[in-house]
Amino acid sequence: MTEVTKLSPHIPDTGFPGSWYELANEQHFWCKARQRAFMSLLATAGVQTRVPETCLEIGCGNGQVRRALEEVTDWEISGADFCLSALQQNNTTRGRTLLYDIHDRREDMANAFDHVILFDVLEHIDEPVRFIQSALHHLKPGGLLFINVPALERLRSPYDTAAGHIRRYDKKMLAGEVMAAGATVELARFWGLGMVPMLLARKWHLGDGRELDTDEIIRSGFRPPSKIVNSVLNLYACCDHFLFPDPPLGTSLLAVIRKPQL
Repeated sequence: MTEVTKLSPHIPDTGFPGSWYELANEQHFWCKARQRAFMSLLATAGVQTRVPETCLEIGCGNGQVRRALEEVTDWEISGADFCLSALQQNNTTRGRTLLYDIHDRREDMANAFDHVILFDVLEHIDEPVRFIQSALHHLKPGGLLFINVPALERLRSPYDTAAGHIRRYDKKMLAGEVMAAGATVELARFWGLGMVPMLLARKWHLGDGRELDTDEIIRSGFRPPSKIVNSVLNLYACCDHFLFPDPPLGTSLLAVIRKPQL
């Protein structure tokens, strides 16, 4: 079991559905698509991945993102989350695993990391500007914050409610929150254009969702019915990325944010 360092004495209960951690792994087609889009974004932004820089992933969950990035970067990636059982699944090789509330803004964590990752976290937060400010506290001056969020409010369905999504983003909304937090968006890009019909189909399939409990909605809305279907969807997502590396819209939005220099 992974060693977890407890940095925060009082951890809030997020109520995040545990079924998500069972389903989100490195083989899931959506996780692969997000990784593919992120690496493409880093290349476009000129971010070096083969240098031993430090990174903090906030909301790391079961460590899926950390493990995937360890394979393709030389970053030392630490992970922080509220959920102890998920943190204990972080069988990663580099960086610390932390039970930590970033709003504590510990002095020993201030300006400590070259990069900070917020993947599919911000949409769950009631006060996103304050959360971004707390994330920036941990970032070195001039460092980069990477954010991924679900996009397009028209795609909202009972799945979003079950997953705890308070909002789905567009570029203007995200840029406004980042600016209010005192930083700037250097690059923002939609991804998952080919998945838009899939999310519309999910919205239709789930209906109003009142007859299903939270875990049923998460499983129905995120789990492929078989490994073969998952492989087919991964191939579909690969083609989508190849054909539309910078689409005009998509199911998710990735952004590179720069913390101001002192």
